Amino acid sequence: MSRLTFAFGAALLLVEIAVTSVVVATTAREDDWLFFAIVMTIAIAFVISGLVALSRRPENRTGV
Repeated sequence: MSRLTFAFGAALLLVEIAVTSVVVATTAREDDWLFFAIVMTIAIAFVISGLVALSRRPENRTGV
């Protein structure tokens, strides 16, 4: 695993923590946990697909 992949993974973890704290602190929605689960699933899938693409073809800088 390259340092760049590790850095993106660490950034994903920090974003997850930030989003979790915002969702927990906000009471604007009745279905907070469902909304949180959907948003985090989409975000994690997006970032992981980028990390996989980066590890498979590091010479391709599209999206970085």
